[in-house]
Amino acid sequence: MDYSRFASRPGDQVAGQWISIIGFGAIMPVFGCLTSSATQRIYGEAIWNPPNLVQQWLDTDYNAKSRAAAFFAGCGLVVCQLAINVIDNAFSAGMDMAGLFPSYINIRRGAYMGLFLSIAMCPWELLSSAATFINVLSAYSVFLGPMVGIMVCDYWVLRNRRIKLTDLYHPRKDGYYHYWHGINWRSFVSWVVGWGYLIPGFAHAVTPNVTVPEACTNLYDLAFPLGFVISFLTHWAINTAFPPPGLGVADDTDYYGTFTPQEAMRLGVAPSQALDGVDTSVGDDFEKGTGEPRVVKV
Repeated sequence: MDYSRFASRPGDQVAGQWISIIGFGAIMPVFGCLTSSATQRIYGEAIWNPPNLVQQWLDTDYNAKSRAAAFFAGCGLVVCQLAINVIDNAFSAGMDMAGLFPSYINIRRGAYMGLFLSIAMCPWELLSSAATFINVLSAYSVFLGPMVGIMVCDYWVLRNRRIKLTDLYHPRKDGYYHYWHGINWRSFVSWVVGWGYLIPGFAHAVTPNVTVPEACTNLYDLAFPLGFVISFLTHWAINTAFPPPGLGVADDTDYYGTFTPQEAMRLGVAPSQALDGVDTSVGDDFEKGTGEPRVVKV
């Protein structure tokens, strides 16, 4: 969640996510299914693409009412596409790329890079048919299921929800999360193991001419839950056999003001008020990864 970082408190973003993801994420697909079913009865074919449905209104009964309905539906689709692409795609891609290369890319440049890359992917081909669109959505589950399993295992089980935040924001090699040249091979191996066996079924779903055993197709049908479980268990096993440094380690002081005093006390962390009168800024050497943070009493 790219925007959860802007919440004043960790719990402030829970209600918004429940309403937007769980609420609207469940209601809108139901409306889509009901509408497609209705078009099957009214027009004799299931129309799943909203622009095609609007065009069908005009082709069937071209009058003032249908034109008004088409106008407002078109306005809604335009606003929806602008909102989704700016908030979900452009801004989030900009923040991610700025985080990877902060010295060269800011959020605006990253957003433009995401725009050009998305055009190169020819996204209009993804909407060429309902089957293609469904296969594209299924492809997400092939790779996201293992990814979610790794994140859940790492944060909730291996680290027991304890992360050393100060080590997340410096480039020094002695940080807990630097791993090997910034790459955690344990997570990468667990991720590949979670989706590697799903590729034959995925290839058959995208290109039906490709013949694969029925077992591969059945595995692909369970892509998300199966990938989640396998990557979860693989990540747990690898980290148990080869534990990385810093498992379960957290800062003893709330340097970033993340928690309220009550929350900090419950977690056994010194509240941020303990830093009052202390300059916790960092020097140039620390930012370059060659020095220590500067903590000077003022």
